[in-house]
Amino acid sequence: MAQPAPITVADIIERCASDMHNVAFDFRENARSITFAEQRIAEVERICAVARRAVRG
Repeated sequence: MAQPAPITVADIIERCASDMHNVAFDFRENARSITFAEQRIAEVERICAVARRAVRG
């Protein structure tokens, strides 16, 4: 059986871009609460951290 291809930095960045795109749709609506907005912001920060980790190694 063939081994799966290793995950590359480009793969991780593409996933981050997809995740960020999904969060952007959440921001199209008015924030239902401060908690909701803070959760979305935390999600954006998490995605950015993943991208930084991938690029910096």
